[in-house]
Amino acid sequence: LHIQVGTILERPSDGLQMICTVCDYANLTATFAAHGNTGALSSDNAPVEYDIIGHATTDANESHVPSYLDLSWRHAGTQRMTELFTYDHTWLNISPATELGIVDKVKDQISALTRKFRERLGRSVLRGSPTYDGGEYKFGDQLERGTMTGILQWPRLCNAERAKPNTYVNMAGAPVTAAALNDLLFYGQEEEGCDYSEGDWAIVCDPATREEISTFDDNFIVKPPSDHTSGAYITSFITRSGDKFPIVKDRWVRKGTLAVVNKSECKWDYLQGCDVLVKELETQNMQYKKLLYLQAYAIARKPRQILYMYGMPRTK
Repeated sequence: LHIQVGTILERPSDGLQMICTVCDYANLTATFAAHGNTGALSSDNAPVEYDIIGHATTDANESHVPSYLDLSWRHAGTQRMTELFTYDHTWLNISPATELGIVDKVKDQISALTRKFRERLGRSVLRGSPTYDGGEYKFGDQLERGTMTGILQWPRLCNAERAKPNTYVNMAGAPVTAAALNDLLFYGQEEEGCDYSEGDWAIVCDPATREEISTFDDNFIVKPPSDHTSGAYITSFITRSGDKFPIVKDRWVRKGTLAVVNKSECKWDYLQGCDVLVKELETQNMQYKKLLYLQAYAIARKPRQILYMYGMPRTK
């Protein structure tokens, strides 16, 4: 809830302020009066965004309106993963320890399947998408076969709800540049309210984009005579406003894309008691079956503040 009786707004173009006097929450309308100036208010000729300056109330106010955050399911989705592992009784009689250095073959196979889980989980946390059904996306507990909403899917979903061309940028085949990255970060602050002084912000990209970033200003890199290392590697990016961001390469990021993420506002974890369970299944023969299972979730608390660039070259 952003607007209530007593909320003060300011028009950025000329500094004109006004204060809310009546709110009709059922019809999503409000009435405003002039505030802090002597001029009368007039209607804007086109839609205009106003800055929220603050809120003024009284000691005798009893008409409080509850404020709340979106339900957590709006920003979270659980996902189940399973693997069925079958092996013969003969396996227990054959030891490959001498030839392969494997002491416990069953345990080794389960470890391999667990690594497979980790890879699936890494891709899902970043790129998993909710199911689109009945003209809308289904999140969280709305489906039996639920899926995560990956961190890098939120910019696309938020752009569909309300266009954000300055922070959801189509590069149309052009490589990332320092100027384009600076603009992305600038508009994230101006339009989406990103506060780069709080949290744990980072630039996340695929390997090819990461190499392109390391070519920024490569003609101006000067090395001391004692440095015998060839090549150049940029570890962080500094905007023209002085904000500094570490650069993170992740092979599960979709090729040709880049995101700016506040990692402190994003989280994934296992549901309680669901960190790779191994269940023995009954069989009617001399085989053994193990069912591996996990259930995890992902959350993005401020999805509109995930900035995104796409459409860059997918290879070097």
